[in-house]
Amino acid sequence: MVASAESVAFLHDDGLTGEQRAALERAGDLGWTVKAVPFADVGADSTNGTTPAGRLTERFDVLWWHADRPIGAAHPLATVAETVDAYLEAGGDLLLTGAGMAAVDALAVETVGPDVVEHDAAGATTGLLWRSLYEDHPVASRFDSLRIPVRDGGEPAVARYETVLPERGEILASTVRGESDVPQQMRVVSWRAGGGATTGAAAGERAAVDGSTAAGTVLGVGAGLVFDGSAAGAFADDRDAVLSGCLRALAGGYDHPSRPHEAVDLAGMREALSGDADRPSYHLTPPANWLNDPNGLIEYGGRYHLFYQYNPGGPFHSTIHWGHAVSDDLVTWTDEPVALSPSPEGPDRHGCWSGCAVDDGATPRILYTGGHGREQLPCLATAGGERLCRWEKHPDNPVIEAPPADLDLLETDHWAAE
Repeated sequence: MVASAESVAFLHDDGLTGEQRAALERAGDLGWTVKAVPFADVGADSTNGTTPAGRLTERFDVLWWHADRPIGAAHPLATVAETVDAYLEAGGDLLLTGAGMAAVDALAVETVGPDVVEHDAAGATTGLLWRSLYEDHPVASRFDSLRIPVRDGGEPAVARYETVLPERGEILASTVRGESDVPQQMRVVSWRAGGGATTGAAAGERAAVDGSTAAGTVLGVGAGLVFDGSAAGAFADDRDAVLSGCLRALAGGYDHPSRPHEAVDLAGMREALSGDADRPSYHLTPPANWLNDPNGLIEYGGRYHLFYQYNPGGPFHSTIHWGHAVSDDLVTWTDEPVALSPSPEGPDRHGCWSGCAVDDGATPRILYTGGHGREQLPCLATAGGERLCRWEKHPDNPVIEAPPADLDLLETDHWAAE
């Protein structure tokens, strides 16, 4: 931590709301030294020649924005994004709670923001469903269960990923409501500035070898952490433990993950779960999370390539990507980077669904179903290298814009044609 007594900067826009003041005071009660800092001061010029980001780095371990109202496209974090990006690159950390997580795509760490930002009238005890893959996190390690209640009332402003995933962030926790797990509502996400996904000992070893200073972390907690009033109810101590765990994880240097993209990172996830007695030991499994249809089995260049429906966000059926594994004998498989991911502005925004892989005259292609809302239409991708790890989507996707009118196709509330 920095030598300054002011270790946490509590960001606000033109004065504190009642909820923000209560959050700031509660953090102080929990032993953190917190100073309220207007956004207008974040990017202000220094009088001693230090850059705004340098001044922040000297004074604060963590910047914290607790947004208690839904935010739109114009928000105060966007006005100081360049300074905050530089602060993160220099090793500083940022905590975004409540609706504040919805602002993450204003920063360099992310391009896809949460798709749900609202006041959440839960009507039941609500909390976090922490992923067992990250049970060593300073938040989860404070509890005996991965189901962590944080409130039993109120209508706080929240942000979450539901039908899309962050492009670069890693999901740490979803939602529990009453007795029900709701894994599709993803509320806690971590991002590493600089895009590094290396975690654990590997990151420390890299720093020891090259003397590098690790870039900082953004931790988003879009759950309803409520500090003003009685919404937390019987779970006020749990809420406090979540807040302290978040600040301790950031200020204490916990090695937060970003989304694993490279094969070595996927292999690390697989190794972390190798002791799970319920994992199949013969049939192909994903590195972690969810697998369903093996949609593309192809032999190319003397190797077998298997593509499959995969959700990087957790062990549930949603936000589908195409996973990829290779084999020389159809028995032993090696993970490759994810082959297809949804494009935020494309016809596959809500999933790269079922299809097939073919060797089209020595040119490997994938024909898959792009999902966008109720529309489920054929899309095409072509391999961009011999390893089949890079795929270029057809610029005119979907390649069939509508199903033929004379076909008797099933239609449901969820699918316009299937």
